Amino acid sequence: MLSAQAQMMPIKRKLQGENALAHQACAFRSDLQKSIHDNASLFIKIVSANVGSLEDILAKVSSTACVAKLLANEAAKRQLIFDELHGTLSTQHGEIAALAKEFRKVNFPFGGDVMLICV
Repeated sequence: MLSAQAQMMPIKRKLQGENALAHQACAFRSDLQKSIHDNASLFIKIVSANVGSLEDILAKVSSTACVAKLLANEAAKRQLIFDELHGTLSTQHGEIAALAKEFRKVNFPFGGDVMLICV
């Protein structure tokens, strides 16, 4: 039969192996926690950068929308001015044509018809 000390050797080795595994598991756990912390920090940095970029994009879109709205308003104003000018010119053209027709009917002392020249 083996002595008590000889019987304890395999148990002692098992305990040492278990302690080594427990120590390695603690080291892995510490590394995992550090990696989780690092990933969280990187995620926060990425989100912060994306939020900044998103704010820039939103500002540009808002600015572009304002410019587009301004251009649309100006185009509408231009169209109104053009329509008013066109109407006024058409009215004047009609009045001038009627006046020319009336002048043609009138016989002037110098014996000819009057020709209107529009400048």
